Amino acid sequence: QKNMCVFKFKEFIFITLFIVSLCSQAAAYTDTKSSGGITVAAEGAVVQKMAGGLAVVKMVAPSISIKISNYNSVDKNVQLKLTNISPKKYKAEPENIKITEKGTRYVTYSLAIKAGGTKEISIFPALKNPDKFTFAVIGDSRTGSYTLKPIVHQKILREVAKSDAVFAISVGDIVNDPTPAGYDYFLKEISGFPLPHFSVPGNHDTDGVQGRDNYLTYIGPVNYSFSLGKFNFILLDNSNGTLYDSQLSFLENELTKNKNNIVFMHKPPFCPVEKLKAHVMDSNYVIKYFMDLMKKYKVRMVFSGHVHGYAHSRVNGTECIITACAGSFPYMLPTEGGYYNYVLVSVDGDRASAKVYKVIVGFGQ
Repeated sequence: QKNMCVFKFKEFIFITLFIVSLCSQAAAYTDTKSSGGITVAAEGAVVQKMAGGLAVVKMVAPSISIKISNYNSVDKNVQLKLTNISPKKYKAEPENIKITEKGTRYVTYSLAIKAGGTKEISIFPALKNPDKFTFAVIGDSRTGSYTLKPIVHQKILREVAKSDAVFAISVGDIVNDPTPAGYDYFLKEISGFPLPHFSVPGNHDTDGVQGRDNYLTYIGPVNYSFSLGKFNFILLDNSNGTLYDSQLSFLENELTKNKNNIVFMHKPPFCPVEKLKAHVMDSNYVIKYFMDLMKKYKVRMVFSGHVHGYAHSRVNGTECIITACAGSFPYMLPTEGGYYNYVLVSVDGDRASAKVYKVIVGFGQ
């Protein structure tokens, strides 16, 4: 009985910490770190490293702002390395910041900051019209070193890179194995992808005791939002099969801020393919509550994955799109949407339209 009590207590602590981590992020993601009298405060980005005058910052939104403050009594030079960016499609304000290095997915700026001074930088897509852009949605690549998964995923990444998209969002299950090795493999696989890549976690990304921690370490935050143009993008974590009360409150609060909202999560609220209706969120109550919010606030689109294939339906004016076959084997028949795919969304002012692209993989690819 004593051992059982210890087990139950440990189980309670684990579940409590799990829920706290699940619901800890809100609204636009912010992060701040300090080292050697230098403080970097970022909105829409994660401050990954600060050491020896180098600050490494990873974008988790397509439009970010960074404030670097020098609290030393002498002038300092700071090297700001931005990752998960497209140097070709993004620009910085002010424009005269010195670039010391850039690659496919990173750029390094050199900043001279006077003692007690602060410099602010904004990064955003270099668009002719800031309200007109394209982004990609990819689901269930389940990256691994076997079967067709990496072949399909890499082909999709190449096709998206050739499009007009300025960023991509995955609706989860980016890895098959949520270990450090699994996430390293995924990051190597997208190392040549020349666009920012954002994600919500899927059940395969957070499996096990360390899965969620590994996702947060290697990929980024959960339950947050960002804006671009006239649209608000809301990224939710329902990898555990549900949305908790705090998440639903966060969601509703976000929906009140903008009339043009797009929601992203892994498990869908429903599936139009009858035989796969079990592959949705666990709670009928949560599903109804969620869909009532979509109706109340006239949400434009909901993207999800998990059900391997492509499905599209319109419910009370909201487009509900499942794109979940960027490497994982299809669950559906081809006539039902069971084919490898990704989606491109074109935004123009208050309008947004989605188009699915079938991916054919042959020998030699």
